[in-house]
Formats: sequence, structure tokens, C-alpha cells
Amino acid sequence: MTNIKFDKDIINIKENINNSEEISMLFTGDFCPIGGSEELIKQGKLKNLVSDLGSEFLNRDLAVLNVEGPLISDGIPTSKTGPNIKIHRDAINFIKEAKFDLLSLANNHMGDFGPSKVNETTTWLDENKLAYVGAGKNLETARCEKVFIIKGKKIAFVAYAEYEFGMATNNEAGVSPLDPVNNMEQISKLASKYDYVIVIVHGGNEHCPVPNDSLVTNYRGFIRAGANGVIATHTHCPLGIEIYNGCPIVYSMGNFLFDIPFPKREYTKDHFWWKGYMVKLFFSDNQALRLQVIPYTFYPNGTSFTLFEGKEKKEFLDYLTHISNIITDDTHRKLLFEAFTTIMGPYWIKYLGRMGLMRQLFRKKVIYELLVTRNLFTCLAHYEVNKTYLRLVCENRVDEAIKYLPELKRLQKGLIT
Repeated sequence: MTNIKFDKDIINIKENINNSEEISMLFTGDFCPIGGSEELIKQGKLKNLVSDLGSEFLNRDLAVLNVEGPLISDGIPTSKTGPNIKIHRDAINFIKEAKFDLLSLANNHMGDFGPSKVNETTTWLDENKLAYVGAGKNLETARCEKVFIIKGKKIAFVAYAEYEFGMATNNEAGVSPLDPVNNMEQISKLASKYDYVIVIVHGGNEHCPVPNDSLVTNYRGFIRAGANGVIATHTHCPLGIEIYNGCPIVYSMGNFLFDIPFPKREYTKDHFWWKGYMVKLFFSDNQALRLQVIPYTFYPNGTSFTLFEGKEKKEFLDYLTHISNIITDDTHRKLLFEAFTTIMGPYWIKYLGRMGLMRQLFRKKVIYELLVTRNLFTCLAHYEVNKTYLRLVCENRVDEAIKYLPELKRLQKGLIT
């Protein structure tokens, strides 16, 4: 583990001693063009949106995008918790205009309209000759790697999502699940066949600026299994970066382009929902050389990108440095996550208590409540919250954890002092 230090917007990992040819890969966060973003794309106003991203965006050997939902025109929402999200098919024009090479489909919304719409999405991408990873017609195909040959090097990508709804099974289409033991076995096999292995993960606790124990353990485990880098999405806020055994782990880049799914909620201009960063990784001689961070905002309503410059960029990089170095301090990170669990833990415990009442069986809402309960047990992020909070209760440490809430809430607003 190495403390993060930026040279401008660069984190140097190793020197290119042999002056070998370098490979650059660009990664972006959650792409979900609904609301204002969808209207802009349907109007065909794409070139300005792409040009907003700047020259560094297009100056790469390969670019990866997380597509946060099926690309379909219609469909029947599945029974699940949270919003059912679909992406207008015209969004494929933005993907092409921006010249994305690989789409990650492993996320918690790809299956929101059922297995048939996952198949419809992958068929649509096949017809448009767009590569993807992390979803398929069954579990075997969803887990398959996607391989690119760049400058003579073979690069394998795999993508996993925390277990929620829409997971692939042996017989049904869906996304590739985060299943650490099987994932590590796959990564190890790929590392013996290819020059580079890159792991893309969709997971973590939404709006929490520090990763939970399972994320840290699993992502570091992926590196030890042979991955050259781990890139994560999902949290709707930027998380830090770690250099582990000489390999980058990006715990979350925040949103890439994602208008708000809950219009009645207030998302001010300063809300982290509107901010994120792109990551450009540079590799040579089978090792990571450096990492470049490209921060931006897409406020308002996902209708434009504004790259941070000057004071805004410095403040963002200072913040990213701060939360990155918290990751290397396990004690500090755990205290902040414990504070986070004191927000949601009591709510979910009371929810489970209500579910224990027999009268719930006679309410129309029971199906939804059962789905929520299922998700609390099967989704790793929710499990970590409840496990940690119950431990605090048993250890009589809830009041101690609450003392760190002010610091946590400052971090949630992008403040480090």
C-alpha cells in the first residue's frame, strides 16, 4: 500500500525504465442518460457533449463505459427494490460518437426489465458491433472475458456486480455476479493466459465516501489473484484510489452522466451526484506506470460536461488525495464506515422488526417488503451496513461511532476540514 501523491493530476506508480511502448486505457463511471440527458441525446446534440470531455478523453488506446441499464424502447418492469431504469436506444449514438471500445453491463439495473431485455440489449450491441462484458444469455456467458489486442499485448477484461436483482443464472440471462472465490479463480486463470487482466466491479455503499471492509478485501484479493487493475463504479459519489502491490484500485469514480432518478428529491449544484472523475491508466512491460485523474461536473441535468480547472480542480484533487489516504489507514476508514452505519442501520433493523409481524402477510405491500428484506441479506453493501451496526450494538459502541458522523458528513459534501 502506498500513500497517494498527485503530480498535478498524475499518480506515478513506476518508471518506464525501458522506454517501452505504453498502452493507455480510459475508464468512466455510471452512464444513465435519463431525463435531461435523454432529451439531449434524442435531439442528436452529441458532438458538443463529446467535445466537452476534452482532448485527454479522446487521446487513449481504449475506453470503457459502464452502461447503467438495458438499451431498450419498452418493457415491463421486474419486481425489485429501487427504480426500474431503462436507457433509450438512441444512447448508442453517443457511445459511438464518443468512440467507446468496451461497455460494462455488470450492474444493478441491467436486469430491471427481465432476462429477455438483457438479451435484447446484447443483441442490439452485437448488431452495432459494440463490445461488451459482464452480461449474457446465462451465467457462463455473462462471466466470459472480453479480450483486446493493443500494440501486440493481449488485454482481458472481466466485469462483476454485487448481488442484487438481475443476476444471470445457469438458464437465464443477466449480469455476472460478484462472487469472490470464483472471481479470483477466473482472474488467476486469465493472468496465466494474457498480458494484462483488468477487473471492473459495480458495488459499494451509495453516497458513502469510504469503502467497506468487504470491498477492500475483495479488490485487494483480485490484485493478488493476478489482476493488473481494479476499477469500480456504483456509489454515486467519488471514492478514493489505492496503489496495492504496484497495481491501481479505483474504489469508485462517481457518476459519468446520470440525471437524477428521483425528481422530487433535491440535488443542489454542490451535491456529489453531479461530480465524478475519469481515470486514464498507462501500462507497459506488464505493469502499471501511472494514473491520470480527469475530474468534471455534468450539472445541470446531465446536459453538458464541464472539466474542472484551476481552483476547482485543485480542490477536487486535494479531496481525492485525502479520502485515498484514508483507505491506507484501516483504523480511520473503519471508524468512518461505522459512523455511516449509524445512519441506515437503525432504519433497517426497525424495518426487519416490522416484517416479523404476521399482519404484514395481509398487506398488499408485503411483496415489496419481502423484496427489500431479500436485498438486505443478499446485497453485500447492505449486509456490511447491518453486520457492522449490529456489532456496534453488541459492543455497546454506537455512541462512539456517532462521534465520527460530523467528519463523515463533511466528506459527503466534499469537505476535508
